Amino acid sequence: WLVPKVEILNIPKTVKLIDAYEGGSLNEGYCKGMQSFLMHLKKFNVASGNRWYRSYKGILYTKNGKKLITVPRKYTAKTVKVKKGTTKIADSAFSFCTNIKKVILPDTVKVIEQNAFVCCSLNYIRMPRKLKELGGSAFQESALKKITIYGKVELDETFKYCKKLKTVKLGSNVKSIGKNAFYGCKKLTGVTLNAKLTTIGNGAFTKCIALKKITIPAKVTKIGSKAFYGDSKLKTITIKSSKIKSKKIGKSAFAKINKKATIRVPKKKLSAYKKIIRSAGAAKSVKIKK
Repeated sequence: WLVPKVEILNIPKTVKLIDAYEGGSLNEGYCKGMQSFLMHLKKFNVASGNRWYRSYKGILYTKNGKKLITVPRKYTAKTVKVKKGTTKIADSAFSFCTNIKKVILPDTVKVIEQNAFVCCSLNYIRMPRKLKELGGSAFQESALKKITIYGKVELDETFKYCKKLKTVKLGSNVKSIGKNAFYGCKKLTGVTLNAKLTTIGNGAFTKCIALKKITIPAKVTKIGSKAFYGDSKLKTITIKSSKIKSKKIGKSAFAKINKKATIRVPKKKLSAYKKIIRSAGAAKSVKIKK
């Protein structure tokens, strides 16, 4: 279809419903699917008399400022400081933004919805300290280089295919890494897992081909199938947990890691862990030691 080259969108006071990401058109006080069409947009202007929405520094928010709805795809500022008092970043809010390099989120943000930063050009984000919800695929295919994650959240395909991501640190309240959380992060070299972590999900670190070492904390009870599958440079794994039972390491969890890898396990679990780690795909050449 023909894409209108709109750079500034003026939203009148009559508009009361904006659906930014589903197909549709602008008409009769109803705005639907605008981000699908407005690929050249740089700025929102909302009429001061609008009772449902407002614009702040060219970004679209709900009237009370609690929810950031969407950032124009061609927003010109390289750094975005989200308005203090904002509690939610909407589904796909920053998706496909091509100029943004840095985002500062205030601690008032409690929810980041799914796909919020998909394919966004940002390299760095300051995360809120008490995040309660981090939606699936929130940063998938973004240009992030490093991140520290806080709050009681679960990661689910959150950073899949983030090909520039190098370092990750999980805050003390992150208890679960869900499926495919870091799948295909080809430059990931530094991973710090917190002491309270209990679960490493299916495909969590699959095809992280630059990852050389990792420490699995003492409270981990489950490692999912293909959790470290294809991590060809992974040579040093330290398992501190003594709580992983035979059926709690999934199929191919350690398949196709480096053939000269060494996996260190608790002394009292050496015999039991040798069996289950081998059955989870570790090659015969991989050394399993206390």
